[in-house]
Amino acid sequence: MTMYGLYQPYKVNRKLTRTEKNYRLRQGTPCKVKSLNCGESVIRMNSTYLETVDKFYKEAGTNTWWAAMIFFGCLAVFLFITFRFFSDLLPGMGVIKAFLGCMIPLSFMIFGGCFLLKEWFAWTHYPIRFNRRNQAVYIFRTDGTVLSVPWKEIYFTQDKEPGPLREWCIRGHILNKDGETVLETFSLGVCENKESLPEYWEFIRCYMEEDLVAELAELVVICPPIENRKEGYLFGLQNLIYMDSRFGWIYFPFKLPLQLEASVCRYIASQTSKIPRWPQDVLDACRPDADDPVNVSAANNPKDMWRLVFANQSLTNWQEKYERMATATNRIHAALAKNMEINLL
Repeated sequence: MTMYGLYQPYKVNRKLTRTEKNYRLRQGTPCKVKSLNCGESVIRMNSTYLETVDKFYKEAGTNTWWAAMIFFGCLAVFLFITFRFFSDLLPGMGVIKAFLGCMIPLSFMIFGGCFLLKEWFAWTHYPIRFNRRNQAVYIFRTDGTVLSVPWKEIYFTQDKEPGPLREWCIRGHILNKDGETVLETFSLGVCENKESLPEYWEFIRCYMEEDLVAELAELVVICPPIENRKEGYLFGLQNLIYMDSRFGWIYFPFKLPLQLEASVCRYIASQTSKIPRWPQDVLDACRPDADDPVNVSAANNPKDMWRLVFANQSLTNWQEKYERMATATNRIHAALAKNMEINLL
């Protein structure tokens, strides 16, 4: 459950921790990874900018379905007790008992409602835009404002999410002039195990620093259809179900009821929330060339989405996708190796 940064604010005005120093990800320094991974986070990609989702988008709905159960369940209890009391059907209950009987579910309603409002009646997502042309990063904050910061001035690091799950994410810190004090924090769009995070970081770093945009575009399979619009119910459900392999079929019957509940909460969150809009100065700075050969978006999504979601593409389509991505990955590794040799000379 990725809650840090939305349900629980980041800790700021503090010194960097030992973990943040040990797991720092440096701009200008390639990571040794076998493959690069966009994490299904790319909204749009061209030769000028790369826009990605926030880390909360992938699991949107799963963090609030239980809060919805608490809220509406306690609302029903609250209304029942209130109706019975004021209709004099419980004359022997007493004012104090009736008051306590109402306050307990009301307290849980407030608790559940506070969590619901973090996704419902908020923003559909919190995009991050990487501009390779002017080497700037634009972050759409949870309060609706936009942070603009030079790429090189961000302190990127891997850090574990609070809680019992083994989820890690890549955080970007804005530091004070002393280089130690954290003034502001945001997270990149993927939250998973620590071992796979460098693959996502290398995707972002290569986009910003290497001349490999066309190759990186070949690694993008699915783009969330949320650019200047709200997510539909079917794609939200597909996003929650999405399987990396057919092994996911084993757990599917057990996970489906929860996924269906979460998909309803996800849809309500999408329909009640506002679409994030970039300020005009950001749009002007990110205006792509009219003849840009790279233009990746949801318009390029596969036609057989359900087969892809269930890891059940035809052998021909799977081989075509695998070969395309493998070829692009090999070209990326070759270019990085060549650059490293040049730098050593």
